[in-house]
Amino acid sequence: MFRWLAVTTLVIGCSGVVPGMGGPEDTCDLSFDTLAGRSFVMLEARPEGDRRNPLARVQFFEQDGETRVRYTAASLSDVYEYPCALQKKGEDSFTLFCAEEAKPQDWCQALLAGDATCSKKVLRDFGAVGTDEELNTAIKEAKKLVKKYRGTPSWDRFVLNNNNLANKLQGRLYVDIDEKRCRLSVGDYYWTIFNGKPQEDTNPVGQNPFVETEESYLFEHCVEGNIMPGLASEARPSKEEMSQIPGQRSYDEGKPYWFHYLGEKNLEAEEGCTYSYDVWANWKKVSEGNTIEPVDGKLEWKFQHTPKGSVTLLNNNKPLEVITMIRYKECGGTKEQLDVVCEAGLASGGGAPEGDEAAPGEGSEGEQE
Repeated sequence: MFRWLAVTTLVIGCSGVVPGMGGPEDTCDLSFDTLAGRSFVMLEARPEGDRRNPLARVQFFEQDGETRVRYTAASLSDVYEYPCALQKKGEDSFTLFCAEEAKPQDWCQALLAGDATCSKKVLRDFGAVGTDEELNTAIKEAKKLVKKYRGTPSWDRFVLNNNNLANKLQGRLYVDIDEKRCRLSVGDYYWTIFNGKPQEDTNPVGQNPFVETEESYLFEHCVEGNIMPGLASEARPSKEEMSQIPGQRSYDEGKPYWFHYLGEKNLEAEEGCTYSYDVWANWKKVSEGNTIEPVDGKLEWKFQHTPKGSVTLLNNNKPLEVITMIRYKECGGTKEQLDVVCEAGLASGGGAPEGDEAAPGEGSEGEQE
């Protein structure tokens, strides 16, 4: 189900189909009202031909009657979640606008740092939602910070941090349906306020086609990264050995490694609870429900995995291996997810990444929107 932006008023005809949103006459089943439960990956234009790159992927779902999207923004570990609303963009055309929840205090700080007025009306004109009380609180807190820093040696830094074109105040996605090719056109933008004026610019993914995938890719935000190195030994490394582990790591494809969680969270076992984990490689599930037995009340999170190097960054041919572990605790029959930790490194010795070829019908025309 979609909410409509306030600026748009529509009347749906007797057929119940909004023009351009799909219907019985369409040969493509892709429409705004059938996105929930479907995932799409970026079709990246390469000199050797188009390639599906799951580094940038989206997944639509419904929550409390509202359509939402999960989006990776071509990040190895980050996943963002935005609510979506239909927006009229032409006489008979629509776009799906998905945006990060507004942060009125941050917006107000940006306005004040640019010597502009911050009021409830201005914030609402920019798209902020909330009660008068909530917006008044945001304005009050922003003004308190401005008062704290104005006239101090830290003022210039405060202005730079808040009145800055690179100060990304809101992530935005514009999703259109390309019925001819039966795929999405996704625009990845960020919105900010500079010198009191709203500004919008593209993120690295830019405007690109996204094609549907049947792969069950991972859409979980990694809270701890670069904390789970792959080592030759099953034994936990000593403090001295830890100090010698390089920050940027690389792995030989086809060689098994022991991946050790070296962080400080969830290391103590609770009485009467059991622990398990799932492993994902390059956002595809490798194993699930792996149990871990406490030793003297301590939990040592580790597993063995053989890298394949099946993904790359955008505009890059160097294979990567991205490993994710999702940790769980079960007490009294209730299972809860503890966290998501991850690891990434270059993978050497392999060929082209998996899924490098274009899908049937995509060909090498490589037309980017």
